[in-house]
This record gives sequence, structure tokens and C-alpha cells, in this order.
Amino acid sequence: MKRLMYAILSVLDSQIESMNSVRIATELGSQGVNLSERTVRYYLQMLDARGFTAAQGRKGRKITDTGKRELSHALVSEPVSFSLQAGRGTSCWSVFDELKQTTLCDTMSAIR
Repeated sequence: MKRLMYAILSVLDSQIESMNSVRIATELGSQGVNLSERTVRYYLQMLDARGFTAAQGRKGRKITDTGKRELSHALVSEPVSFSLQAGRGTSCWSVFDELKQTTLCDTMSAIR
């Protein structure tokens, strides 16, 4: 459950303007995370209750400063986005390591 919340926060953080559940679900789908619009709305309600997102009327939601802090802390211990490595047909959770400037996928590929 936390991974999906962090994935939604990551999508919102990557956008300047507000996003609705349709756009968020579409963006997540392009990253390999398939959620229905209804499921995205459910998670957005939980994120709103925790103060991580704020409703912008019919325009959708934006990530709050609290949400940005939570997301930055989550990058240390939680996977944020699911990615498929092109041409390899394998999948892994991508977690960017700021110190090493690599992702877990990069590390896994190097080990192979």
C-alpha cells in the first residue's frame, strides 16, 4: 500500500500543475503500475487525510510540502516506481541512490 502511495506522490511531484485521478492513473500506467481511476481516488483521499496532498477543486490534486518531505524520506527505504528494463523483459523496483547516482535496477544489471 505504501508503495502505491509513494508512486502517486512521485507522479504529483513531477508535475507543476494539479492532476486529477485520470491523469495520475494514465501516468502510473505508463510506468507499469496499473491502477483504476477509482483506486487512485481512494489513495488520494488517504493522502489528503495525511496532509500529503491538497485538493485544488475540480482541477485535481497537488503535492504539499509535507508530501514532498515524506516522499524524500521514502526514497531511502521504499521503492517509488516500477519500471520495465527495455529489451530485457525483466522488471525491478527503481530506487535512486543519490550518493552513488545509480538505481537498484542499475546495480542488479551490473551483477548479472
